[in-house]
Amino acid sequence: KVAIVRSVNHLGFNVVHSDIDVVWFRDPLDFFTQQHTVPDYMVSMDPITTQNDLGDTGLEKGISVGHYMNTGVYFLRASPGGSALIDKWHSLRAQYIRQYHDQDGLYQYLAKQVACCHYGYPCC
Repeated sequence: KVAIVRSVNHLGFNVVHSDIDVVWFRDPLDFFTQQHTVPDYMVSMDPITTQNDLGDTGLEKGISVGHYMNTGVYFLRASPGGSALIDKWHSLRAQYIRQYHDQDGLYQYLAKQVACCHYGYPCC
């Protein structure tokens, strides 16, 4: 699925990836493209609690590298940053194809990036 999303993104399209077991109660495009115009990539998370105030439908507050993302729902913007991320994710497929799910490969890469940058080292 990463290869297909990459191909669509490289054609210049934003991509909303949603697993078949996800139910949308409203069109998510406004949330991804109008309300949040900066992020190149947004992904759902596994925690079932929130730090957001009741009624706050914005991005989740208090997320850290310790929270495990879930690629069952994600948005990839047709931008240089979005393309760079999907290219990197695609390049990792040989590493995770036998040991991990594609989600694990992306999580490990992003966790390493955040940890390196957070502790003052040049971003890996």
